[in-house]
Amino acid sequence: MTTHTIQTHKLIQQLVKTGLSETQSTAIVEGSLETQQDFATKQDLNVVRSELELVISQTANKIIMAHAVFIGLAIAIIKFVPGVGA
Repeated sequence: MTTHTIQTHKLIQQLVKTGLSETQSTAIVEGSLETQQDFATKQDLNVVRSELELVISQTANKIIMAHAVFIGLAIAIIKFVPGVGA
């Protein structure tokens, strides 16, 4: 993800030059920064969610494989150990 640094003081001064008050300019810049932070947070959450989905999928596959091995061993014991399957 590409990040951009906003020079807030410079931006506020440019907005003041266009006729806005310093209070208005500051409010606009701060609102913009909050929006960018919210967007970054949502992106971060999406990345974390994707990573968790991968871990859950891998864990589920390991559980399925372990279960299959257990079933195979149980069948082998029943078939080949004398007196168990009788």
